[in-house]
Amino acid sequence: LPLLIFLGLTANIANATNRVAILLQNVAAVAGFRRHGVFDGKIGAFVALPAVLGAAAGASVAARVKPDRLERVIGVVLLMVLLSLLMRPQRWLQEASSGQQRFDACWRNPAAYLRQWPVYLAVGFYAGFVQVGVGVILLATLVWVGRMDLVRSNALKVFVILWCAVAATAVFGMHRQIRWDVGLVLSVGNMSGAWTAAHLAATRGSEFVRIVLILVLAFSSFKLLGGVELLQKLVTA
Repeated sequence: LPLLIFLGLTANIANATNRVAILLQNVAAVAGFRRHGVFDGKIGAFVALPAVLGAAAGASVAARVKPDRLERVIGVVLLMVLLSLLMRPQRWLQEASSGQQRFDACWRNPAAYLRQWPVYLAVGFYAGFVQVGVGVILLATLVWVGRMDLVRSNALKVFVILWCAVAATAVFGMHRQIRWDVGLVLSVGNMSGAWTAAHLAATRGSEFVRIVLILVLAFSSFKLLGGVELLQKLVTA
């Protein structure tokens, strides 16, 4: 997303165009989980329904936000994702998932399920609005609120994000804010990047990927929040 902005797209066009790549990337991810037999379509539909409604609302709001304001919002979000990486959230996620059943009884209880609607609606709204870092947020929600194990949560995460991306892409498309040529080229990178990331994780370890993300997020949030412009003013003063 910040790369699209750095390449010259306004923040709202970049935010919309990025959804095309997110959509196709998660199509490939869902297919992979289905092949491994860890995806449950029924639970996925339960979670995705409120999330998709929230995503459509979030995208509608984002489509009306002025580009310069949206750029600052994205910068703050990237900074928050950076802080979450520095705090190593994967540790508490793994601890929370230990000993939990894959399919909690609450999913068979309509009242318990409806009590979770506001949470998934809010996560969906955020996914529709800006998308950045929603994977970590949704994964934590599925573990803590849905009480599922980490493997199943990962499978549900990509399924829910896929359908949120469908809703957001439709909304941004209606507002004519998508650069389809850029989005499709980016999609090729996203889908091939999934394979590359898996290879790097196997050969270099997750800490290598985490360090790369920290560096990218630190620079991106610094630039989007006006840090580069501030340095330029200090240098030329």
